[in-house]
Amino acid sequence: MAALKLYETIDIWSEARRLLVSAKGTLGAYLVIMTLSETVVDRFPEIAPVGWAGSAITLFMSYWLTINMLYFGGLAPGGVQKGLLAFLGLTFLYAIVIGLGWVALVFPAFYFGIRFSAVLGYGMGETGGFRDAFGRSWNATKGHFWEIAGALFVPLVLSVISFSIIGSWADKSLQVPIGAAIASNFFAAATGATLIAIGVGVYAAARTRV
Repeated sequence: MAALKLYETIDIWSEARRLLVSAKGTLGAYLVIMTLSETVVDRFPEIAPVGWAGSAITLFMSYWLTINMLYFGGLAPGGVQKGLLAFLGLTFLYAIVIGLGWVALVFPAFYFGIRFSAVLGYGMGETGGFRDAFGRSWNATKGHFWEIAGALFVPLVLSVISFSIIGSWADKSLQVPIGAAIASNFFAAATGATLIAIGVGVYAAARTRV
């Protein structure tokens, strides 16, 4: 098994942090809107349109955060090359690949998630098509699996906090208090933002190696 190169993991996380700071205005809006959206969805799970609206908001806010990190992070100074439809297509294909990995076993899903982590960077920041984006992400992450996996420690901690808040009410018949729901969804939103930043950060790190 290849050893974890800690300095590369730190480099990836440092790049992700730089990207989040560069788009701090968008990040703030993302955290607020996603927290409120998911809290509303949690309060009205029986109303299907509320869930659909929540999914649409998640996709749009993820797209908005991605393109702003690319632009303000200096990775697409001439403007992001693709629009919302391309983002939706990339996200859909990525979800299919991860889903197939889950059907097989948990590890293949995690493996493919790592190897294709830079796909949004290549797909949105450059002119190539979907196949090119997935292929370039696969090549860029070759030999760096464990370093990228190590960078996922931060979003893992955030997700554990989110689930812990909700989990403390799992055995109770009462509805989760609104304050606890907001806190849990805030950490869930922070997890999502951090995962996007790490993916774009991997893309940025790969560009510096070219």
